[in-house]
Amino acid sequence: MNEKKEARVHDRGLELIVQVKKGVWDSLSRVKIFELFKLGEGAPPILGIRTSDIVSGFYSFLGFTRLTSDTVIRRAIARGVKECVFA
Repeated sequence: MNEKKEARVHDRGLELIVQVKKGVWDSLSRVKIFELFKLGEGAPPILGIRTSDIVSGFYSFLGFTRLTSDTVIRRAIARGVKECVFA
């Protein structure tokens, strides 16, 4: 309960799936984006993808890593650009 004696059920549920069961993640490896979207594969190879397609992919494809928010994706892409993994 918080200071207003509210149950905070959403917070407890989120804590369960993020910290206890690890069903939803609050971080993402930039390499995971390459793996899941098969960047650099195919004929001709996939050299790029729209950020909006990455965001919608994480929330629409079964089996993809579940994330707490789209901020996780933005941080992973920013790290990838900073480390010259993405152009």
